Amino acid sequence: MRADAGGSWNFSAFALAVDADSSGAVNVNPEGGFLFGLERVPSDNAFHWYIRQAGFGTEKLSSTWNPPGGDAVYRVVLDVDLAAYGGEGAGSLYVQQLAQGRMPVVDTLKPVPDMQNVPLRIFRMADPRASRWNAILTDSQDYGAMDNLTIRVAAPPQVPKFTYDFENGRVSGGAFPGVSLLGQDNWTRFESLPDMLVRNGMGVLPGFFNNIAVADTGRKIATRVNDANFNYDIPHGMKGLQLAFTLRMDNPNSFGAFGLGVDTDLDNTIDRNEAGFLFGREGSRWYIRKATYGQELYASTTPSSTAGEVWRLVLEVDLLANGGDGLGSLFVQQLSTGTNFASDMAFYPVAGLQGVPLGILAMSDPDADHWNGLVLDLYNYAAADNLTITYYTPEPASVALLALGGLLLMLLGTKRRRAAR
Repeated sequence: MRADAGGSWNFSAFALAVDADSSGAVNVNPEGGFLFGLERVPSDNAFHWYIRQAGFGTEKLSSTWNPPGGDAVYRVVLDVDLAAYGGEGAGSLYVQQLAQGRMPVVDTLKPVPDMQNVPLRIFRMADPRASRWNAILTDSQDYGAMDNLTIRVAAPPQVPKFTYDFENGRVSGGAFPGVSLLGQDNWTRFESLPDMLVRNGMGVLPGFFNNIAVADTGRKIATRVNDANFNYDIPHGMKGLQLAFTLRMDNPNSFGAFGLGVDTDLDNTIDRNEAGFLFGREGSRWYIRKATYGQELYASTTPSSTAGEVWRLVLEVDLLANGGDGLGSLFVQQLSTGTNFASDMAFYPVAGLQGVPLGILAMSDPDADHWNGLVLDLYNYAAADNLTITYYTPEPASVALLALGGLLLMLLGTKRRRAAR
């Protein structure tokens, strides 16, 4: 990028994107992915490395960075963990100087200290599934320049991730209030409760895409047992497990929760004694419910309640802790305030719900390697999507799944040099 002493707003950035509407062009909000690059900010007339969250969201700026004078060329790399924060993704930025003017520079790729594990909010994109991304987005101003845009993908086998998103071709949603999910893609009702609904066409909501599970005025609990169309498998003796889902609270009295289960009696549904621990939100309270619809454990603080707000919830589980009864810790991230995308970019631990017992031993089969079901519990127009299961070997770890790189040309001139052109 080019900057001069006059304080121009100079920047260059690169991202992946998705042409979700097949228009042949990318609408940065919501089709644009997370951007990364270098920016000169007029407010302090200084350079900052930055990451901008998906959907042209919030910018995370590094501390002030003073590049050397004259023309400079940098290699900029963003290492991305697509599974982090329950599928929201985390990015870590690295830079390497390649040249100063026409002279090569011997340098190594260095991490930018305050730009590590930055939440990327992938679920803000029109289609958050990386397998569907099919476009490149560049953003530059005032002589910004870049070259050699590189994408490298790796899928480490030690971090399997399973996501059920109601988009497998066997679920058909309907307009408001939705159509019954019962019988679609092996979904069944829980006990004698009314059918869960599935709807589509809700427009752009962060964390949701096309078909989503919803409840109307009553309580709906749906269960699904593994089949050939979708299944997950937790190896024997596994220690670390992460569950996540996206939840929309239609009103302050809504609630929603997600968990796993095991069909021990082979009746193709998850009964009460077969249900595992659940986690979610009940009105204005975050909670974890022990297995088999046991004791509800509530947070010591309550979030604000706004109609239509959207959250991403992540439960980190130690399956072997507490003598095999398990311990869980809940983390939440607000994606929408109900009317706007939320500006806060962090996942927060929920006070009072860190390292709480999960009651696994009460299940009809407490061995996680036998678990084969999903349990979704919604009430009063709550909605859910992107049910995610991730296990870790041997414990949770940060693994880079996607690396993006680009040459960022830092053409740092002066007013006098610019005037000479």
